[in-house]
Amino acid sequence: MNNAIKVCYLDDDHDLLLVDYLQNKYQDNFFEIKVSPSDKYDSLLYKIKKSKCDVLIIDSILYKNATRASSKLTGEQLELLLMNEIPSILTIIISQNDDVEKYNYINKYSTRKHKITYEEYYDTHLNPIIDFYVKKSSRMKDANEKEIKNNDDLDEYTKELIDCNINKLPRYDLRKQDIDDLINKFRKIEEYVNK
Repeated sequence: MNNAIKVCYLDDDHDLLLVDYLQNKYQDNFFEIKVSPSDKYDSLLYKIKKSKCDVLIIDSILYKNATRASSKLTGEQLELLLMNEIPSILTIIISQNDDVEKYNYINKYSTRKHKITYEEYYDTHLNPIIDFYVKKSSRMKDANEKEIKNNDDLDEYTKELIDCNINKLPRYDLRKQDIDDLINKFRKIEEYVNK
C-alpha cells in the first residue's frame, strides 16, 4: 500500500472488531476519527480535513440513539456533503442495518449473521473496496503531480482547485456574502480615512 494513502474510520462508537481489522491491515496508515455527541457538520468536517484521509469508512448511524428522523447527521448525509466539500475523499458506508444491499453499503460483521471470522468477512467484503479506493486515490495523486500541474490547457485556478482537493487543503472560494462583507469593510475604512 502506498504510505501516503490514509484509511480512516469515523463513528461515535467504534466497532472494536472493525478497528482491529483495519489496524492490522493498514497499520500506520489507519486512523480513527471519534464523533462526539456535540459534533455538528463543521466540527466533523474539521476532523476529517485534519486527518487528511483518502479513504473514509463512515458508520451509517454516526450518533448512538439517533434515528433517521432526528436532526443529527447520518453517515449518508455526511457522505453527500463531503462529495461537495472534499470530493477526493473516497467514502464507504458501513452499517449494522438490514438494508445494506439495497443501498450498497457494507454490513458490519456480526457473529449472529456470519459463520466466518471477522477477518475472513472483512477480507471478502470490505478489503477489495478499500484496495480499489487506495489504488484510485494513488492514481489521482499521481495524475495531479504528473499531468494536471503541467497541463497548459488548464488555467491556474483550476490547477489550484484540483491540487487543494487532492491534497485536502482548504479552498478559498469567495461567496457573494464574503465579497459584500469585504466591500463594506473597505467602505468603512474609506469613510474613516476621509473624515
